[in-house]
Amino acid sequence: MLVGGAFLVAGLIRLRDSEELARTLETLRVFPHGAILWIAWVLPALEAISGGLILAGIRSRGAASGLLLMTGGMFAAVSLALARGIKIEWGVFAQLGGRLTGVMMLATYAALGFVTVLLILNPVQRTARTRARPRTRFRLPRLSIPQNHR
Repeated sequence: MLVGGAFLVAGLIRLRDSEELARTLETLRVFPHGAILWIAWVLPALEAISGGLILAGIRSRGAASGLLLMTGGMFAAVSLALARGIKIEWGVFAQLGGRLTGVMMLATYAALGFVTVLLILNPVQRTARTRARPRTRFRLPRLSIPQNHR
């Protein structure tokens, strides 16, 4: 649930300030110039939608898979930019109390990727009886109690 909320909030913040995200993506020098504005609008929207789906427990495995692809793509883009010697300061999270440098971004994306893998392996789903609960592959065996026949 925390993962869904984090991605939902991050996506909404990035949607609100998509111009800053576009400038940051442009400094990475990884994406084609004509696609940067499109990426700056689509990725945060998908991030917010996926986070909301995870939070609601609807299609959480698919939403987490999409987030893993986005997180992995950004990890690769930041790695490539750092390998080229580009100084990176991620300004999207400046409203939350600071800027992330390139190495901190890699650590953040690696941690988010790990958490989304865990979510893919053990998704949260809505059920009629409970609000949201993790689906597990392990089930307790049913106990059969013999009845006395008269």
